[in-house]
Amino acid sequence: MPGCGKAEALARRGLLTDDGGTVAYAEAFDDTDVIHYQLDIEITNIDPVNNQCTITGNNRIRVRSQVDGLTEFTFRLRNQFVISSAVVNDETAAVSVVVDTISETTRVATLDRAYAAGEEFTIKIDYSGDTLSLGLGSIEVANQPFGAPIVSSLSEPYFAYTWWPAKHEDVGQPGDNADKATIEFSITVPDNFDVPSNGLLQSVDVLAGNRLRYNWATVNPIATYLVSFAAGEFNRWTESYVYPGGSMPVEFYIYPGNDTPQNRQSWSDVVDMLGVFASLFGEYPFVDEKYGIYNFPFGGGMEHQTMTGQGTFSEITTAHEAAHQWWGDLVTCKTWSDIWLNEGFASYGECLWREFESGTPNHSAYLSRVLQRKPQNVDSSVYVYPEILSLVRIFSSTYSYNKGCWVLHQLRHVVGDETFFQILANYRSAYANSAATTDDFAAVASTTFGEDLTWFFDQWVYQIGAPAYEYAWDNINVGGQDFLLAQVRQVQEPEYPDVFTAPLDLVVGIDFGPQETLTVWNDQREQWFAIPVGGTVTSLQFDPDQWVLRTGAVHVAYGLTPGDFDGDGDVDTTDATTMRQCLADSDNFVPVGCEAGDFNNDGTIDCDDWDQFGLVWMEAGDPPPAIQCLGIAPAVSTWGLVVLVLVMLVAATVTIDGRQTRSSANMSR
Repeated sequence: MPGCGKAEALARRGLLTDDGGTVAYAEAFDDTDVIHYQLDIEITNIDPVNNQCTITGNNRIRVRSQVDGLTEFTFRLRNQFVISSAVVNDETAAVSVVVDTISETTRVATLDRAYAAGEEFTIKIDYSGDTLSLGLGSIEVANQPFGAPIVSSLSEPYFAYTWWPAKHEDVGQPGDNADKATIEFSITVPDNFDVPSNGLLQSVDVLAGNRLRYNWATVNPIATYLVSFAAGEFNRWTESYVYPGGSMPVEFYIYPGNDTPQNRQSWSDVVDMLGVFASLFGEYPFVDEKYGIYNFPFGGGMEHQTMTGQGTFSEITTAHEAAHQWWGDLVTCKTWSDIWLNEGFASYGECLWREFESGTPNHSAYLSRVLQRKPQNVDSSVYVYPEILSLVRIFSSTYSYNKGCWVLHQLRHVVGDETFFQILANYRSAYANSAATTDDFAAVASTTFGEDLTWFFDQWVYQIGAPAYEYAWDNINVGGQDFLLAQVRQVQEPEYPDVFTAPLDLVVGIDFGPQETLTVWNDQREQWFAIPVGGTVTSLQFDPDQWVLRTGAVHVAYGLTPGDFDGDGDVDTTDATTMRQCLADSDNFVPVGCEAGDFNNDGTIDCDDWDQFGLVWMEAGDPPPAIQCLGIAPAVSTWGLVVLVLVMLVAATVTIDGRQTRSSANMSR
């Protein structure tokens, strides 16, 4: 039955303040466990002009009490919907109960009695009302190309309540996606409509009034925000994903106006993607159901479990959404603060697809995609702290997607390939069909690696910033043994952490021969490494594959401040004159006397070096323009660099230890 007045309901629960204000209602999320939804709706009054339709239906929710004395059940359903009936245990001894509207998003049902821990009950909610689209398009009524109507849902993160009643966190809360449930979903639509949805299609019923009812059901539990549908005119085709022991349908629903051979082929590539990801992450998690892609009115894609909505035919988007079936759907971020466990993982899936799509590992293709995902800003953390939680911040391409992707890129380098993919396997095993936090993933990573990786997650997920490096190197010979003498200094912005710990690859050429990778363990602000080598080092590249997220890496000649040609300790007009002359004289080599201008150690002095020169400029105003660089002077820097002093300390000598070189003076992490 409908609830009493809102003010009365709030007052009865102690949620109404003396001045008439309200306090937030927050039933403990863990007090109940939803086992199954049985949702049955009909869509009418489809109005693309006003982006609205009418939904009439009911949801029968099976719930298990997790506490003794449970007397209420909280669910979300927006307040424009009218609840005409709420019945507990309608399959046995039906009892009508009161449902109070607590807020714009929240309803609370008073149960027929107190339930003990472990007891189950059902509550069936009949409702109807006109839709309102919120968020990223929670319930959209639009037109396809060439005018045919399309109704579709996209509930992430909070907005399932705009079209169906379900247990979920309220808008703006960190939330808890761990309470997943199976669902039977029936949708009645005009008989010229198809309806893609989650799980497997059980049947299609022909109803009076030129209507069809599509009956879908899931075998696997699903998070509330991933429940979805689209209703409209589609062209359909099906392909097969073959796996050891069987095959699975891969279903496609495309707008007739988009149905071209090129678009079909673009989406069909997902069959190969499922195979590649299965080889890396374990078998496709919903192989007992299906995978599918359908057109819907959203510019990108949304990883609805077993049935992705896409508004694009981009290969990378298709790979991203397919990877989500493992990372986001099977294993879901527990809170929206941990969204990188969804989006960073799926973004990294794009890189793995590029690496393995040909059937043979292609590191160059992998690195190319990783660099396209490199964040251009590092001023915030990957983790979304509750105080900054918002729709924009949750789905930040810079932090949740790109920087989150780079967390995995860097972790792979720290632990090695075999351990990295074992971490993913163990993570899947531990949290399949449930949800995890960042700390949960970090714990799996540490246990699998055999060492505590708290330092890694603290600096790359929970903290802001990234390192900037200066490095210098030379050859020395001690007792007939050649050594590479290398210095690394971290010079990142003062608001960032003082030290970032990371393994750093130094790729060297020895006696102009084949390149060799030496990996040093950098965990100090300024650090020296003496590495035994088999000859004279003739070239050195600093982390050329960019395994470490950084804002810069500048080569510095020993004994010189970069840009300080006259050695007077500052970078001024005199040095600018010399730098411009070095630019004019440089032709695939560094002229004598110009060594302080080769900032990136690439063997020449060019406009990239001029940009770096502008960053170390000390005089007021911009440096005089360089004609060779179109006369565009870089921004003035407010800081200078200290002259390097060559100091060789025995305590700082390092030795090669497999793929990583650690300082003998400081072995802790």
